[in-house]
This record gives sequence, structure tokens and C-alpha cells, in this order.
Amino acid sequence: MTQVVFISHSSMDAETARELADALRSRGMDPWLASERVTPGGYYASEITRAIAQADAVVVLLSRASITSPQVKREVDSAVSADRPLIPLDLHGIRTLSELPDEWQYLLRLTQWHRHTHASDTAHHLERILLGEASSGPTVRASAPRAEPATVTIADSNLLVVKAFLLASRLANELGALGAAPHMVNAPWSSNLLDRAVDGELDFLIYNEVAARSFAERHPDELVVVAHAGHSMGGNNFGVLVSNDSRWRDVDLGTLGTLLDHGVRIYLGLNSDRARNFSLATGLTLLELRERGVVVVNAGEPGLEILASDPDAIIVTGQNARFEARLSGAAYEVGGFERLPPQTRKSLRQGSSNVLLARLETANQLGLDLPSLGARVKRNAAECWADDSEFESLVSTLAGCCDFQFARRQDRILITKHVLYETYRAGEPVL
Repeated sequence: MTQVVFISHSSMDAETARELADALRSRGMDPWLASERVTPGGYYASEITRAIAQADAVVVLLSRASITSPQVKREVDSAVSADRPLIPLDLHGIRTLSELPDEWQYLLRLTQWHRHTHASDTAHHLERILLGEASSGPTVRASAPRAEPATVTIADSNLLVVKAFLLASRLANELGALGAAPHMVNAPWSSNLLDRAVDGELDFLIYNEVAARSFAERHPDELVVVAHAGHSMGGNNFGVLVSNDSRWRDVDLGTLGTLLDHGVRIYLGLNSDRARNFSLATGLTLLELRERGVVVVNAGEPGLEILASDPDAIIVTGQNARFEARLSGAAYEVGGFERLPPQTRKSLRQGSSNVLLARLETANQLGLDLPSLGARVKRNAAECWADDSEFESLVSTLAGCCDFQFARRQDRILITKHVLYETYRAGEPVL
């Protein structure tokens, strides 16, 4: 049966990938390249995920470009999650794990690397590996010997505030030092994270503290707080944006609630934290807004295009739209958070608190001292924020792997720095 080899690579290494694919074909193997296989109009992500799951092996071309590519990282993460044999090919002399970003160290720590020389030689070597004639270290990822440390799963995310704490705190390194084998699992931010932890799919995760404590009341002795992980957006966990020419241009949060009247249109996610925060800041519940004749439109992630077509509207949104407005000047952010009553600010800040959680059963099975672990990860993060070189390295990594609406790297760097300042008071405000 023909061996299918998925080739994960950066666009900067496309020529090397094509040469390797041709060499593999000449040896009777079936290379899978996204540039050749994704059908016009096809759903890129689903086709790649399916191809990885069905491949006999996943080869990752390891280079300075690929380790900063979010797409390559997602493909490698998918290969690990699907338990596919993973074969890193070193293109540019990256000789040790310590030279890689933390997240790559986690993903590749159980693989054996191979040096790429010439396409035909590498293809021959890969053929021998797949036929079991060469070292099988990189292709055996299944049952580990009893002596191997227990795998501990950590919920990974492209959400900047989560990824930043995971990397800065060196959580995986700390768990590894305690004898565990940390494994990063792609887990988008949602309440499902808590259920997945209780079901045993996740051992460590970062989530909203209020939601986590409420969940813990219904599921006692399942999850435990290890450490505080910052306040999203510094406690002002929502943004109120208006058109530059609207009547709300010079209004602040403290007085906005007194001015909302019949016919005003507000766009926000009705079941989101932002809706609750907006009501808390303005002193008006959604019912009271509707009784005034305010039109509340349910929009999960309202964008600035709404203001272009409805210039007198108000949108309640998060960091992406806030920073898009600041960078482009396309809208105005209603401010005044610091002028809100102290109790209101306190409540908003409490509602924006994020915490690092652990599955209690896992901690007990491994004999983990969670208070000590919590103190160390907090100290690691503080040291990262305070070290200029380490901080800049973290910013560079985050700007390359987190989700943004911006193509320009310089814009992503600015956003990353400002989010780190707002959430962790790291660095300086830049927006």
C-alpha cells in the first residue's frame, strides 16, 4: 500500500517542500502538499486536518521560518493530537530543543530529529523509516514504557492573554521538572473547557475565575485554582465604540447610561460577559434598556463596519475591534472606566479575572504540591515581564502565533504589547 506523507512547511520553504515531494513520488510514496491538494473553493482547514489524520507520517520542515508560522504549528499540533508519526527535518541547523520556542519544545520533545541534506537522500531515509529499516524513534508515539512519566494535558489557545501566561509562566517546564510529561492540546476558549477537564481530557487550563468558581459549586472537588492569571483588558473587559461623528463622541461610561433613549441601537452579544459588563457600567439592565425604547441587537462580535452603515449606533465589543479602531482611527472608544464608581470598577475587575486551574484528581495522582507550583509559575511570569530581552522574545512569538485581524506584523506587535500591558501590566502602553 502506498505510504502517504503529509509535508508541513512554511511558505518560505515551499521550494524545498516541492523538491522533497518529487523525490518521494520517485520512490513510490504519496506526498501531500496543501498547495497541490486543497481543492479550489474547498475548506482549507478541514481538508488539511483530514489529510493529517489519514497520513502514514507527518514530516515537518523545521526552519527559522516554520517555527514562527502559526499554520505549521497548528499542523504539528494536529499531528500530535491525531497520534500520527511525526518526523522533524532540520533544514537550517537548529540543533537542540532549547533553541526553539517553548511551545515547539513541548510538541517535539518525544521525537527524533533528522538532518535534511538533499531531497533524494532525505526521501530514501524517510522510506527506510516508514519500512522500519531505519531508526523508528520519530515514528513511534503510541504506548510509552511504564517508566515514562505520566502525560499531563495543558489547554493551549491562540487567545493572546492565555498563550502569554502559558509561555511566560513556563508551566510545561515546571511540570516536566516535577516528573510529568506535559502535552499541549489545542482548546479554544469556551465553557466547554471546564467540562473537558472534569471528563479527564484536560489537566490544566486557564479560564475566567467567576465562571470557574460557579462551575465548581456544581462540580465540587473536581477543579482547583493554582494561580491568578491576570485581568483581561485590565478589568475593563469590554469596549464601547462609536462613530467619530456621532453624538456619543465625547460621552464617557459614567454618563452614557443617562443618555440612552428611544431608538438608540446597541449591538452586543446578549449572552456574553460584555453584555453583563455593559449593564454594570451603565447601571441599566437589558430589560430597562428595552423599556426605554433602546434597540438591542444580538451581535456576538460586532465589527466597525456596523458604524459605517449605522453611524449613530453603539457597539460593545472586545480587544480586536478596540485596537482596530485605535490603529485605523475608524471609530472612537467611549472611555471613563477610571471615573466609574469604585464598587463598579471592583465588580468589573473581579469579573475579568482569569485563573490557572488544575484537575484535582491529576494533581493527587502525581502528588503535585499545587501551592508551590502556583508560586513558581507566578514568579516565572513576573521575571519574564521584567526582563526586557525575554519580554521582547515573548512578544515576537505571540505576534507570530496568536489570532489577529491584522496582516502587518508591526501592528500585531503593537497589539501584543498593549494587551500584555493591560492584562499583566507588563512593559508599557503603546496604543
